[in-house]
Amino acid sequence: MINPLEEGGTLAAAEAQYQLTVQKVSRRAWFGKAGAIVGGFSFENSASFVSWFLQNVQAPAEKASRPVQNKHASPNYSDPVKYKFTPAEDALLEEIEKASFRFFWEEANPYTGQVKDRSQANGPDARTTASIAATGFGLTALCIADHRGWEDGKKIRERVRNTLRFAATRLNHFNGFFFHFLNMQSGDRDFKSEVSSIDSSIFFCGALACCAHFDDAEIRELATKIYERVDWGWMLNGGKTLSMGWKPESGFLKARWDSYSGADDDLPAGARISYASFAEGVLGCVGTAAVRIPRNEVHRIARPALCAPIFARLV
Repeated sequence: MINPLEEGGTLAAAEAQYQLTVQKVSRRAWFGKAGAIVGGFSFENSASFVSWFLQNVQAPAEKASRPVQNKHASPNYSDPVKYKFTPAEDALLEEIEKASFRFFWEEANPYTGQVKDRSQANGPDARTTASIAATGFGLTALCIADHRGWEDGKKIRERVRNTLRFAATRLNHFNGFFFHFLNMQSGDRDFKSEVSSIDSSIFFCGALACCAHFDDAEIRELATKIYERVDWGWMLNGGKTLSMGWKPESGFLKARWDSYSGADDDLPAGARISYASFAEGVLGCVGTAAVRIPRNEVHRIARPALCAPIFARLV
């Protein structure tokens, strides 16, 4: 399919051509490997990181290993080797997971790849605000959908290329970091939002997932370009932990990613997301030689013991 943004056509005309096709294939994907052992490594440059990433983060079909039970896991831990889903459980998970993917597929601009921050569930939603984090989650969802056969493989690759091209060549960035909220059609900043360290990091994770999953030279080249231009040291802003963001009008935000939980009284409980802050720190540690931050930065993030409700959010 010709991308109208590259050929000079109108977005409305191009979107009229866009057709969705759905394929139903068996489930069970390759989640497990992606975040297993990155945290303890330091790399001389982004090329060596990408090389390591491609060798170690693969689908189980390519690099299978039986999971090992965690001796320190919670009492509710279930050994994935011993437990088997019932047909009813498997069908429910399939429905939820596939519906989640449909959000990232249908609520995105197919030519910029930008995914809406939110959308109504009861009909068409005219809002055009995207989130760079939602777009990053969407890239990971595209990898899963490609593996599971939920959408045409050629269309998925086209969507990934369009997303990474737009981010690499059209989106405004500051030292590699993107604005939190964007117009999904133009990529322009929305709500005078901040250049966000965490939301950009989630996008980088999605780009690197695509780099590992797709055997595609352009996808790998674009993902590497986006990742290696990030100046993590700039986002430290002279501190020991990463700033939450920066605004052109006022500079760096005072808040920092210095805790794994909602320990800051100025934030609601659960606002500091553990997996996200960890991913952010790890990505910074393995940045390019010129702009990477010390790998022990991850260990400077406080881990307070709190008694607070745990929230789960479904798309």
